[in-house]
Amino acid sequence: MFARIAFEALKREWVPPFLLAGMAAESLGQWYRWLDRAFTDALGNRSDARALIRTCARPAFAHRYHALQADFPDLPSPSPAAIECAMTRIYGPKTAKRIGWIYAADAGAPIADALQDRVTRSLKALSRRGRWDELAVHLGEVLIALTNELPKHDFRRGQAFLGRMCFDAGQRYANRMKAQFSLPNTVASAITVLRMGEFIFQVNQEHRSEANLETNAGLIEGSACPWYVRPGWAAMHCGIFGQFQSGISRAFDLNYRLTQTIPRHGGSVCRVDVVPISEPKSRPKESATAV
Repeated sequence: MFARIAFEALKREWVPPFLLAGMAAESLGQWYRWLDRAFTDALGNRSDARALIRTCARPAFAHRYHALQADFPDLPSPSPAAIECAMTRIYGPKTAKRIGWIYAADAGAPIADALQDRVTRSLKALSRRGRWDELAVHLGEVLIALTNELPKHDFRRGQAFLGRMCFDAGQRYANRMKAQFSLPNTVASAITVLRMGEFIFQVNQEHRSEANLETNAGLIEGSACPWYVRPGWAAMHCGIFGQFQSGISRAFDLNYRLTQTIPRHGGSVCRVDVVPISEPKSRPKESATAV
């Protein structure tokens, strides 16, 4: 019953910020677990996979710590331990128990209580809306860090690898939603599931969507994401995350087309189209898997 109520609230975008912060943390945790699984399969060892992901993601969490310092100047000087404390506070203890390895200090030594207390006091004034705003940018910043750092560790074709991972994850997610909530195999259902993920991460906060049941085609057009203004974001990152949406669409027997993005086309609007698989493809370059 609770899951159905949560689904309907997300569908109508009637969720208060304090719940959205928790949903964003949980969704980020799921994405980190997908990374964990994909890199473990690629490297054949979970310990090596997590070490690589953590090393590559470190610049993203360091950057977020510096951003937090601008609003909370009482935070202690940056250090791996201080960053771990802050991220645990941002993600929440429940989620942190499962995914804290991605931002953990490499040494693995216990963190002093005094440091934990200081970070907790410094971030006490962080509002529920502020926590949601902070978490919403983590997904994009971690992706930027991964694409920047993986080549330095001789992990080849990292962009294509991440795109494939996102596609597979999107398909699994959509199939689970279809089964759990008995969603019909229509474009309207696909757009509902696409928008739920967008809503949690503040993508296209101002938007319009269309679903034509006769042609089984639709679109979402809106005010873009919180990531494209981040240092290092490029059109390829739109393509990598677009593969998650492409996987969702494929689960509904639809093709996903990233037809307009601000990084590539300028302006102030991004647009995606979903069309029947039988319709010939003509997708922009950044929507391909190997970007």
